[in-house]
Amino acid sequence: MNNNKENNINKIDIVILWVDDQDKKWLEKKKKWQKEYGITDNQDERYRNWDNLQFLFRSVEKYASWVNQIYLVTDDQVPSWMRLDNNNITIIDHTEIMDNKYLPTFNSSAIELNLHKIPGLSENFIYFNDDMFILDYVQPEDFFENGKPKEMAALNLIMPSKIHRSRRVMFNNLTLINDTFNKKDTLKNKPFNWINYKHGFQQVIRTLLLLPWSEFSNFKQTHLPASHNKSTYEQIWEKYGNELEKYSSYRFRSLNNYNQWLIKDWQLASNNFVPQKLNFGKVYQLNNNNSVEKCAQHIKNSKTKLICVNDTELLEDFSYAKNKINAELRLKFPEKSKYEL
Repeated sequence: MNNNKENNINKIDIVILWVDDQDKKWLEKKKKWQKEYGITDNQDERYRNWDNLQFLFRSVEKYASWVNQIYLVTDDQVPSWMRLDNNNITIIDHTEIMDNKYLPTFNSSAIELNLHKIPGLSENFIYFNDDMFILDYVQPEDFFENGKPKEMAALNLIMPSKIHRSRRVMFNNLTLINDTFNKKDTLKNKPFNWINYKHGFQQVIRTLLLLPWSEFSNFKQTHLPASHNKSTYEQIWEKYGNELEKYSSYRFRSLNNYNQWLIKDWQLASNNFVPQKLNFGKVYQLNNNNSVEKCAQHIKNSKTKLICVNDTELLEDFSYAKNKINAELRLKFPEKSKYEL
């Protein structure tokens, strides 16, 4: 391995998607294109701002100071509190990674499929949503080992009835996966990638029960910060570029979309990963005040190293949830980071 490639493998970047849903200019664009497409379903939880992105940056500085570069992907927006003279932050506008004919876009799935086009992005990077935080010290080997992403591998099922949008996207991803990979060969080549105690008893049992199926029926999705190889994106685009180009044109989420789980699935199906512990992170689907209380307590006690505070359409009281979660994050990360004014 030459020195340049070795240095690139040793660098790990973070990529974050963010939108300011209170920006009048952005709201006008969104309203215009919704009218153009005849869209009346706003689903605010997809865009609404929790005003806590600064705590993600504080968590990175405190618990992952080894990160090489942070790329914040936005639509001509910058957080009001951010230091633009910090050399460790690069603001990436959608125009830098997507063709102008597909912009503006309000489809995070389309943006996710183009992240590898970020100028200067390292081979190894971690993709964060803006609702994910680091709660305890992490090391590079928690995310990559010898350049391979750390990932939990477990087979799963997509329930065929009443297919939710996210399940339909999973199905779309699987179509490409099964067109490319042979499930039997994948599991035969590296069985201990899949039958591994790190994934937890229930996940291993589910995988064993699904072994007889001839094709991949789905993968367990953790909805936590995802470790990606940029070269995986490039492989997929080389093989399915026409498909991904087509779906990059969808300005709003659609049942026909793919998303970044395709990258994760590809890495799993190709055995380009190292097993990750099931309890490395925790996802909270916030749908009522009880789930908010549990999430806040989890942050306070740092029960896992990663957490995802996932907004949902079922959330009863957004103001209460926002105040409760942010108060706990403020106690956890009281000091401004080097990324803030």
